[in-house]
Formats: sequence, C-alpha cells, structure tokens
Amino acid sequence: MMLAGLFLAPSLGQERPLNILHLGTGAGIMTSFLVSQLGERLNKITTVDNSQDMLTLGQTYFGFNPNHPKVESICGDAF
Repeated sequence: MMLAGLFLAPSLGQERPLNILHLGTGAGIMTSFLVSQLGERLNKITTVDNSQDMLTLGQTYFGFNPNHPKVESICGDAF
C-alpha cells in the first residue's frame, strides 16, 4: 500500500531524484521493480538483506542486479 503512494504523487522526484532505503531485499523483486518504474526519478536505492543466500537466489532466478549503477546492495544486519 505504501508503494502506491509513490505513484499517486507524480511530482515526487521531479525537483530532485529520489534516494530510497529498502530493508529486507529478499530476492530483489521490489528493488528491480522500483529501478524499472522510477527511471530518471531515482538517484539511488540502497537495499539491505542479512542473507547472502537470498541475494544469490534473486540474482540467479529473479533477475536481481546488485551491480546496477543505481543500486547499492548490502549483505548485513540492517540494525
């Protein structure tokens, strides 16, 4: 539901590109979606997950690209 707010506010990200922190990357599906949908409105998305296995699974099976120029992927505890 909170994600819908990004798209209901069309001016969001027009004055300056967005920086997003995403905790709990999982397979990277949400990160990939945000990168593809926000385009030039996105400056950088930093994503954190504590499971290297999940990040690898995302890369292997779901197209998660931690090396995308707008993505910073961190494997570690978000605390």
